[in-house]
Amino acid sequence: MLPPADDRNHLLAQRFDAFIRDAAFPCLGAKSALAKGQIQMVVGRDMRLAWDDLRIYPNLLDLAWSYSREPTLFHSLAVQFEEDNRRLATHDRQHQRSRPRLGSGRKRGACANALGRSRGGFTSKIHARCDNQGLPVGFILTGGEASDYTAAEPLMAIPVATPKALLADKGYDGDRFRESLLVRGILPIIPPRSNRKVPEHPDYRRYKDRNRVERMFGKLKQQRRIATRYDKTLLSFESFLNLAATRLWLKSFVNTA
Repeated sequence: MLPPADDRNHLLAQRFDAFIRDAAFPCLGAKSALAKGQIQMVVGRDMRLAWDDLRIYPNLLDLAWSYSREPTLFHSLAVQFEEDNRRLATHDRQHQRSRPRLGSGRKRGACANALGRSRGGFTSKIHARCDNQGLPVGFILTGGEASDYTAAEPLMAIPVATPKALLADKGYDGDRFRESLLVRGILPIIPPRSNRKVPEHPDYRRYKDRNRVERMFGKLKQQRRIATRYDKTLLSFESFLNLAATRLWLKSFVNTA
């Protein structure tokens, strides 16, 4: 298991520190805990990344252990995400401008929350990237009618280690995507679509390992809230999806010492 993170020297943590120390901040308990060094600071990249969940989990365990030793003390854990702060900054810049005409603002409704109609009804499609052990490292959500190919580049943009090969189904088959993988030094192991004039057949022996991806989806969808989306907003559904992914990762950290 990873050791508890300590991001007190991070810029966002220092801003949070100054926010609590400000005279206008009303919570005296938080001020006291900060002065005694009893607030743990963790800064993540993006709320949607399973890797950040793995970094936060040891701090939660450490927080519970500290409270069990001295339950009378005020203990707290503060988690901030760089991506959320960038979005907030963008939101502030947008509202400094004059308001555009109606209908030209940001997208709302079903499209903004990754909902769309497909053969299965009004639902979402989960695009996932996992490691060679079938453990998820990131997700992209689109409407149910969206093509798999639209999520190919966003999945590869997830900030994790670059693999030597990529196994994907024929929905990700495309010349541009194949070229993009080869430029990055990644071997595409993707079966050709049925309408290809000149099909490029992969190493089907290695392609058999893609069953780990399907097994990963099967494990995630054992959680009914993932198999059948009940959440209206994209953020809420992504949060529960990351929690389900964290449960899969935790098994690889148990009894590894």
